[in-house]
Amino acid sequence: MAAGSHCGLRQRRSSAPLVRIEIFANRRFALSVCHIVLFQAIVLGLGYLIPYYAQVVGVLNEFSADCLLLPGCLIGVFAGKAKGER
Repeated sequence: MAAGSHCGLRQRRSSAPLVRIEIFANRRFALSVCHIVLFQAIVLGLGYLIPYYAQVVGVLNEFSADCLLLPGCLIGVFAGKAKGER
């Protein structure tokens, strides 16, 4: 057995869970997590659909259609950078 695989076996048998299920007993927290997951799924889907729609229905080439997502990406970069700075 390789040394790296042995380490992975120990991690799987850990007594500490990755997620404590009892925190989902709080209804407000559980709904917040559901909303975040739903919102992220929508954003991910739109990241695929917007350029695809622009290419199929519009008259944009691949590069121009992908550039439609650039403003949102830049907002994310600068918002994350501003949040990370103290």
